[in-house]
Amino acid sequence: MRRRLLQWLAAAVVCAGGPGGVAGQVPDTLSRDTTVFRMRELRIEATRPIASVSGASAVRLSLQSPRVAAVPLLLEALREMPFVQVRENSRGEAQLTLRGTESRQLAVLVDGVPLTLGWDARTDLSLIPIEAAREVELFRGISSVLHGPNVLGGVVSIEIGHGSVDPARRLNGVQGGVDATGAAFGGVRLGRTWSSGDGGLSVQAGGAYRSRDGVPLPGGVAQPAGADPHRRLNSDLDHASAFFTGRYESEAGGWVSMSTFGYRAAKGVPPELHVRSPRRWRIPDTKRFVGTVSAGTAWGRTPLGTGDFEVSIGVDAGDAQIDEFDTLAYEEVVGQEFADDRTLTLRASLGP
Repeated sequence: MRRRLLQWLAAAVVCAGGPGGVAGQVPDTLSRDTTVFRMRELRIEATRPIASVSGASAVRLSLQSPRVAAVPLLLEALREMPFVQVRENSRGEAQLTLRGTESRQLAVLVDGVPLTLGWDARTDLSLIPIEAAREVELFRGISSVLHGPNVLGGVVSIEIGHGSVDPARRLNGVQGGVDATGAAFGGVRLGRTWSSGDGGLSVQAGGAYRSRDGVPLPGGVAQPAGADPHRRLNSDLDHASAFFTGRYESEAGGWVSMSTFGYRAAKGVPPELHVRSPRRWRIPDTKRFVGTVSAGTAWGRTPLGTGDFEVSIGVDAGDAQIDEFDTLAYEEVVGQEFADDRTLTLRASLGP
């Protein structure tokens, strides 16, 4: 009984004193700050996606950008794009990762023809020449099914023969230089464009050569006995490439294009330093030829709605030889492997 009486008394005190305590607070006696500050303009720049279809966005890289090296390889161009990471695996292949996806889940397309349909569903980005490309597009996320298989992580699309004929585009030139890896390179491009009221025709051809004795190393980096202390072991490269492309565009907007490129290279595979038995490989000869023929209609009305129709056929043929050595001196060959890839691709799309 006494306990219940104390509870009633405490409740009565709270109800009687609660609102009075709040109303009895002393107001703030500090004067309002009347100082006015004028802030300077704050400008934020970010990469804007060029497309957003089904949750997938894209980033476009122009090969005319000053950040891209002259006569670049695909590896060098991708390293100038945001959101991606390019790494080298134990076989000496440069591979792309995007948002944590596996390299086999990203497709590399040239004018719609995939380069990643070989036996391993990957391609070495450090050997793909793109001096003939107009631009490189990166599609992130689950892209449209029109891109084909193995696109769960994204798509790298290299446009060579696609795109309208531009009479003002520079087609002729000679470029060369030395990059940060110590590679010397040079290339030449020749082309011509004819344009009239009936349409336009553009053709171009060129080639490039790259040579590197080895990737330079900073001082203090441990190297195997007998190796050059200033260059990474077995990191040399000898690479020659050539291309030809042509495109015809009618007055009504229909078009036909053909693009071909190929390369022949020899390279070393730097041994991994964090494992006891790294691969002691050299690739004395590897070559590849890629050719595509594409055609499309102008954007217009169809029985299924507004859209266009495109079809392309591509050939991807490559050979490679791998030599395995017994020691890091790379003197005696103890094993060899040979690769022979042939891929024929047919692709058709009808899109709104």
